Amino acid sequence: MNQLGYRRQFKRTLGFDPYPGTFDLKLSGESLDLKSILESSLGKRIDGFKTYERTFGPVKCFLAKLRGMRAAIVLPTRSTHTDVIELIAAKNIRKALKLKDGDRVEIEVEI
Repeated sequence: MNQLGYRRQFKRTLGFDPYPGTFDLKLSGESLDLKSILESSLGKRIDGFKTYERTFGPVKCFLAKLRGMRAAIVLPTRSTHTDVIELIAAKNIRKALKLKDGDRVEIEVEI
């Protein structure tokens, strides 16, 4: 998500320039069902693009909040992860919210 082709669109579409890298959340139980709802919802589209080295696919985004921090869920169309969602924010989420592996979190999502 740190690619310039994505970052420009994130800034224009979501209103913030994301911190390089994503915050990945492992889902289980009911959260997996909620992810499928997001996958079938419209969301905000970020177009794919090409560089000299490779092609990057489109991404669907949803504005969200995690412990009051403005963020976005990003769902790459080329992902093989079925039990993970990725979040982006203007700051390093892990450091800003003092999160560590295994912490449970709730996300508010705008659909």
